[in-house]
Amino acid sequence: MVKHAADEKAELLSAAERVDDAMHRIVDGKTFDADQQNWLGLIRQHLIDKLSIDEEDIEYQPLFADRGGVSKTRQVFGDGFEPLLREINSQIAT
Repeated sequence: MVKHAADEKAELLSAAERVDDAMHRIVDGKTFDADQQNWLGLIRQHLIDKLSIDEEDIEYQPLFADRGGVSKTRQVFGDGFEPLLREINSQIAT
């Protein structure tokens, strides 16, 4: 809504549309295995409700905690875990 107020031509998007746009930009041109894709799906679900994500969310939110939390996510994404979170939050904000 803030973008729309600053530029009336800017499209108003629902949370799901905003998240989907951001996730498409993040995965475009990259390859993710099935486990990573599953986690990206969980992250997408979380983002639609919260519009941001951090390690604390992954550690304590049942959606992630019940599946192994941060330790599992680090195992799945390796060294790309923190950069992925930064990129997700950056893309959601744009």
